[in-house]
Amino acid sequence: MRAHHLVWIGFAVACSGGAPAASPAAAQVRPGIDVLLTDSAHLIAGKRLGLLSNHTGVDHLGRRDVDVLRTTPDARLTVLFSPEHGFRGTEDRSGLPDSQDSTTGLPIYSLYGGSRTAQRAALDSIDVLLIDLQDIGARYYTYIATATQMMRMAAAAHKHVIVLDRPDPVGGVLVQGNVRARAGDPDSAFVGFLPVAMRYGMTFGELDVRSAQFGAFLQSSCGLQKGGR
Repeated sequence: MRAHHLVWIGFAVACSGGAPAASPAAAQVRPGIDVLLTDSAHLIAGKRLGLLSNHTGVDHLGRRDVDVLRTTPDARLTVLFSPEHGFRGTEDRSGLPDSQDSTTGLPIYSLYGGSRTAQRAALDSIDVLLIDLQDIGARYYTYIATATQMMRMAAAAHKHVIVLDRPDPVGGVLVQGNVRARAGDPDSAFVGFLPVAMRYGMTFGELDVRSAQFGAFLQSSCGLQKGGR
């Protein structure tokens, strides 16, 4: 399998005032989608875009990524992909079918029950895949497996991937719990397939890079991290 390029857009922590160190209350986090559109918009200019996300994919004002991208000049969002629980995060069943976003009319390809053939066809129609998911900071969650499956398909289709990062909700510092002996295949070991601690102490973007390295389909990564976790 050929390698592909993975770009990791870190979230930014902006501090108000002129003090050397801001208190937590004075710090404002800019999610990866904001950093992409303000600092790295050239990466998507004129490109056909696909977005793997759900209800957690929002900017600092709480606006959905899909809505922000649809109103961004020179950004051509054409297809959506959804993980477990669906694009709106309201489903609690297996075998989720493909659907359509009621606001934009864009097709949503379900990665938790949809057709792999349809997913690959959708990937073939885009230039860049954006991934924006909020993980929970623990290995036993399916989003990293879903993201890895998509990165692997993107590698096979020679597509660029941009991961829009977010803070680790449990701090991103402490590492705790058991460690899986070796990496599994996300297709057969969908839950907890990575050889990392149960509480892995990384952001979702960092975990994506680690997963791609274990899968040996990452050619290069560009970390644009601007702050803490």
